[in-house]
Amino acid sequence: NNRIRQRRYDITDTKAEKPTNEFQDGETTYTLACSKMMDSKGKGSFGQKKTIRLTYLATKYPDEIDWDIQKELEAIADFRSLTPGKAVARLEHFQTSCNRQHLWDHLTASDFEQIVEDSHLGCGFIPEDMLCSLLKNNALSKRVVAIQVRVFAPSMGIFKGMLVRKHGINKIQLPASMWKVGPSRVNKERGIVMIAKGVFPTQGNRYLGNYLSPELSDPPKSFEASHIRCLSKMYVRIWKGFGVPGRDIDRYVEMAKKRNGLHHANLIGVCDPTGKLPEGHIFVTGNDKCPRTSKAKLFVKGRNKLFVSRSPCVDPSDAHVLPVVNSKPKIMPKNDWEYLCSFPFGLVIFATPKNGKSVPLPVLVGEGDLDGDSYFVCWDDKILSHFNKEDVQHTMKRNNCYDESKSSGCLDNKENRGASSIIGSSNWLEAAQNEMLAISRLDAMGRLIGKTYTECCKYADIYHEDARAFSRAYKDALDSQKHGGKVYLPSHLHENIPLVLREFVHSEI
Repeated sequence: NNRIRQRRYDITDTKAEKPTNEFQDGETTYTLACSKMMDSKGKGSFGQKKTIRLTYLATKYPDEIDWDIQKELEAIADFRSLTPGKAVARLEHFQTSCNRQHLWDHLTASDFEQIVEDSHLGCGFIPEDMLCSLLKNNALSKRVVAIQVRVFAPSMGIFKGMLVRKHGINKIQLPASMWKVGPSRVNKERGIVMIAKGVFPTQGNRYLGNYLSPELSDPPKSFEASHIRCLSKMYVRIWKGFGVPGRDIDRYVEMAKKRNGLHHANLIGVCDPTGKLPEGHIFVTGNDKCPRTSKAKLFVKGRNKLFVSRSPCVDPSDAHVLPVVNSKPKIMPKNDWEYLCSFPFGLVIFATPKNGKSVPLPVLVGEGDLDGDSYFVCWDDKILSHFNKEDVQHTMKRNNCYDESKSSGCLDNKENRGASSIIGSSNWLEAAQNEMLAISRLDAMGRLIGKTYTECCKYADIYHEDARAFSRAYKDALDSQKHGGKVYLPSHLHENIPLVLREFVHSEI
């Protein structure tokens, strides 16, 4: 498409030509619209990213009227009310890639409703029949339980997160935690576009589900080689820190290299579509094999607890052993239980807190949410047996904490009502472009990510206060590279940070 140009820059190359907010190609002028941090292979990844992809749009085209990109963006959502850092993060949503069949532009405002936030954490709901219809009622639609979406609706704003299928509703339900940008101030009539970034369970988890359940056909032989990822060193380190014997960890690491020894998976987290799971519990979808009869049984049946974490797992509070719902709760109607039991393997469903003051489980697990986060779930009996020890449980509970200063990045109703009264800057796009082009800061944050992670991992004692300080700084650096903000580290640890990076590190007050 001649109207779109994308350029990649290595943020670590100090000798490379610096990008600009505009460039000329013949008679056409291209203006910077959005950016995305990537890894060196061009695909977004977790951790230290070294490449930025800048997307430019043609704003001056031969024999055509000039195109005002800021005006067009303001016709989609209220970007003017955002800080430059937030604007950069929200503009990145326009770079979301998807299958062409998973882009829908026929939906209207009447297909949606906004619901009160109740620990949804970025996860809404979609009617079963609507989900199947959007997916063309094909074989895949019967297996899909949730989709990760971006919704662009000038009359409502921009939404991001998960939609999990739910029976008994007739509209797509969007909680406040999915709300990222308020409605356009100048346009209330333009249509709605919704795209699905991903469908869940993933193919890899569907294959693993096929292998676990004796009622399903075996996955292809390629599954073993291409769909099993090696166990991350992060989880090995945290297990060692919890005191899991090295021989048990080594045994499992070797076992997990083959599918018949695989007892962990990265499962997408969603909220409870029934609202009836008991508080503080999780439910893992799908079936596996009964060890006594070799017949299919619910995956959760016979399991009381599971080890659950998420990446990055660098602090002891990032990992938990959570209780599992393994039979129908008394308050749950039979049809709701059967509904949950019908979902294929590949999701972990978190119960909704009944007390509004309770901290939702995903937040406790590494400050996670449900807008697309995947959770590491391990069900290996030998590994889990270690966490049955009272001293281990006591130490984990005593050191359980989360950072209350972290924001979900969503707009609540009060914020959105007030957003229209914020005049904002008429030069907001220029300010956002300057943030995108701050290559030296992005490079510094990338190096700070690597340094704080390395320093954190030097401590065998995961409960050591300095190890925990570096783990927090590591997470802050990850957030700062993408959203801006400060990286906090106690002053006595600053000497571990290279001089050129210390200007980005702040002591806690």
